Amino acid sequence: MLVGLGSMAGMIHAQQTGRSDLQLEINREALLNKGLPEQIRINAAQLLLLSPEQAARKVILDCLSQPDQVTAHAAICKAISRAKTVPNAAELIGPVLRLLASPDQNISRLAAEAAVAFGYDVIGPPIERMVTEPNSPLSTRVNAIYALRLQPDKRAAITLLTLVDDPNKQVVAQAREALHAMGIPEGRDREDRKQIIQELRAKTREEFMRDWVLRQEQLLRLEREKLKQEKDRVSGFWTSFIQTVDQLYGVLPTDQERIELLTRHLKDPAPELRLWAIGKLYQWRTSGRPIPGEFGTIMASVVADEDRRVRLEAARLLSITGQLGPVDQLLARLDAEQDEQVKTMLLLALGQACDFRLGTPGSPQVSTEVRQKTLEWAGQFLGSNDPNKIRTGAQVMQRLLDKPSILPAEDVDRYLKMLEQTVGQLTSSQGQLKADLLRVMGLLCDPQSGSRELACKRFGPVFDAAYRDQDDRVRELAVEGMILVDPGLALQRLRQGAINERNPNIRAKVIELAGQVGTPEDLEWLTARLIPKGPDLDPAWQAICSILVRADLSVAGQWLTRFKSQDMPTRLQAQWVGLLQLIERKAAGSPSLLRQVLGELVAYYKAAGDAQAEAGALARLVELSEGQQRAQLAGRLLGIYIGLGMTDEAARLLSKALEQQDLTDQDPLVQALWQSRQADKGSREVLEAVLKSVTTGQGRPNWERIKGHLLGSEE
Repeated sequence: MLVGLGSMAGMIHAQQTGRSDLQLEINREALLNKGLPEQIRINAAQLLLLSPEQAARKVILDCLSQPDQVTAHAAICKAISRAKTVPNAAELIGPVLRLLASPDQNISRLAAEAAVAFGYDVIGPPIERMVTEPNSPLSTRVNAIYALRLQPDKRAAITLLTLVDDPNKQVVAQAREALHAMGIPEGRDREDRKQIIQELRAKTREEFMRDWVLRQEQLLRLEREKLKQEKDRVSGFWTSFIQTVDQLYGVLPTDQERIELLTRHLKDPAPELRLWAIGKLYQWRTSGRPIPGEFGTIMASVVADEDRRVRLEAARLLSITGQLGPVDQLLARLDAEQDEQVKTMLLLALGQACDFRLGTPGSPQVSTEVRQKTLEWAGQFLGSNDPNKIRTGAQVMQRLLDKPSILPAEDVDRYLKMLEQTVGQLTSSQGQLKADLLRVMGLLCDPQSGSRELACKRFGPVFDAAYRDQDDRVRELAVEGMILVDPGLALQRLRQGAINERNPNIRAKVIELAGQVGTPEDLEWLTARLIPKGPDLDPAWQAICSILVRADLSVAGQWLTRFKSQDMPTRLQAQWVGLLQLIERKAAGSPSLLRQVLGELVAYYKAAGDAQAEAGALARLVELSEGQQRAQLAGRLLGIYIGLGMTDEAARLLSKALEQQDLTDQDPLVQALWQSRQADKGSREVLEAVLKSVTTGQGRPNWERIKGHLLGSEE
C-alpha cells in the first residue's frame, strides 16, 4: 500500500511538473512571438516575471541576454514598470542597465522607465556612474540622463545639476532639459548651482517629494496639450508620476494630510489621478477603516465623471461604503448611464446606500419613491439574461426587502414572487446562479428579516424542490433555507436521508439541527454516525448530548444501558465518560440511576489509571450506598486515599466511621489498613500519619487494639 501511495504521489508530482513546464513554455513562446499583439507579450512577461519558479526567471534572463530579441526586451521592460514589486530584483538590474545603454532609443527609454521600479538606492548609483564617466559613449550618457529625469529622488536632481558644467555640450543640453522636466532650476552659474544643491540636500525626502509632485502638477497642466501627440511618452510619464504620488502618500504622517492629497486629486482634470485617488479610498475602506464623511459630496460628482473608468471605479467604491452613497444622485445617474457594466455597479452602490440609511438610526431617510424605483431597477436586472445582472438585482432586492415596513405587504410579496419565478426558470447548467439566489432567499427568511413571514410562505416550497436538485451547491443552500423556514419541520424531512447523505456539508447541517431541535427519536440515526475516527463522530455526539440534556431522565437511563451494550466504553472512551458525566449531573434526583452512573465512572477511572478521579467518584458513591455495600466501598476508598498520600481525607473517612460504631478485624476499613501496612514503605508512612490523626470518642476498645497492632513492630 505504501509503495502504491508513493507511486501515486510521484505521478501527481509529475503531472503537476508537466503542467508547470507546459505553462512555462506557453509563456515563453508568447513572449518571443513577434507576431502577437504587444499586450499579450507584456502579459506573458508579467507571468514569467512574477513566477516563483527559477525556470521562469531563467527565461527572462535568457531573453534579456539576446541582443536580437528587441520586442521581448520591450515587453519585459513594460512588465517591470507595471509591477508593484520586482521579485529577485538583483538579478535584473544588470540586464536593465545594459538595455539602458542601448543605442536603440525606444529600448533605452523603456529601460529607464523600468528602472524606476527598483528604487533609487539600488539603481541610482550605477546610473550615476554611467552618466559621469567621461569615457562612456555619448548615447549611453544621454540615456542615463533620461533615466535620472524619471527618478523622483533629490540625488538624481543633484547629479543632473553637476552635469550642467560638463565639458560635453550635448550632455549639458540633455541635463538642462531633464532639470526643466523635473521642475528644478538649473541656476545662473556654478556658484548658483552649488547653492541649489545645498538646498536640495537640506530637504527631507518627504519635503522633496511634496515639492516634486507640486512641480509635476504644474508642468502637467502646462504641457498637457503637447503631450496628447506623444501617447507612449505620456504613458511612461504617468507610470513614473503615479508611482511617486503613491510614495508620497505612503510617507505622509497624518490622515488629514492624506485626505487633503486625495481630495485634490479627486478633483484633478487628469483621469489617471482621479482613478488613483479612488483606488486609495477603496484600500482605505477594505482595510477596515470607514472613509471620512467629507468625501461624500465629492463622490456625488465623481459617479457622473466623463471618463467611463472613473465612473466605474467610483461606483465600485460606493458599493462597499453605503455611508458615502448619494442616493438621489445615484438613482439619477442610473437612469442616465449607458454603459451596462457601470450601470450594474451603480445599482449595487444604490442598494448599499439604501441599506445603510434604512438600517442606521439617525441617517437621512429614504423616501418611498426612491425605495420603489430602486426595487423596480432591481426587478429589471432580475429579468435580464446576464447572470451578473441577475445576481445584482437579487442582492439589491434583498438589501431593501429585509428592512421592516419597507413597502406595503402586497408590494413586498410581488418582488418576492419575482425571485421565486426567476429561480424556477433557471436550468440545470446554472447551478451557481441558482445557489446564489437561494442564498438571497435564505437571508430574507432569516429571523432578523423584516419580510420573514412573507418570504417563508413563498420560498418554503422552493427550498423543498431545490433539495432534490443534482447540484450540491444548490442542495446545501436549500437545506439552509428549509431550516430557516421551519427548523422542526426541516428535521422531519431531512432525518430520513441523513444517514446515507453523500454530501458531508449537508450531513453536518442536519446533525447540527438535530442538536438544536431534535427529540429522542433522532438518537437512533445519530448513533449510527458514532463511528470511531469518522467525520461525523464529534458533531453527532454533541447533538446526542444536547438531546439527552433536554430529554426525560428515563431516556438517559435507557440509552446508558444501550450504549454500554454496544461496547461504547471500549470503542469510544471519551464519549463514554462524557455521557456518564452528563447523566451524573442530570440524575441528581434519582439515587438509583446516580449510583449506577457513579459505579460506571469508578470502573472507567480505574481502568484508565486515574486514581484521583476514581477517588472522587467513589467518595460520592459511598455517600449514596448503605449497609455492607457501603462498608466495602469505603474500604476501597480508604486504600486509594492512602495510596495517593491523602492523609487528611483518609483520617476523616476513618473518624466518621468510628463516630457510628467500633470497628472489628473483619471490617473492610480495617482490612484496607492492614493491606496498606503490608505495602511499600511510602504507604506505611502514610498509614502511620493517618492513624495518629484519627480522633475517636469513648468506647472504641476494638479500634484501640487494632490501632496499637497497626502501629506496633512488624511480625
